[in-house]
Amino acid sequence: MLLKISRVILSVLLLSLSAYSLITKDFRFLSLMNLLLGGLMIVMGIDEFQKSRRSFMGFLFIGASVFGFYVALQGFLLN
Repeated sequence: MLLKISRVILSVLLLSLSAYSLITKDFRFLSLMNLLLGGLMIVMGIDEFQKSRRSFMGFLFIGASVFGFYVALQGFLLN
């Protein structure tokens, strides 16, 4: 239940920030969007691991979240 709530909250935040960036053409929040996307991917990966053991999609989501966190960290440090 907690993972579902977390997924919905992260999705809404990510969608609203993305829509704001597209409408205003203000891309200051790209690092924050990458961080939120990494969080969403890790929540989805944990959910996949809970549904089935050793799921390929779970590993894929975890790998994508690590990459998203890495990109967000670089964005925060370089700006």
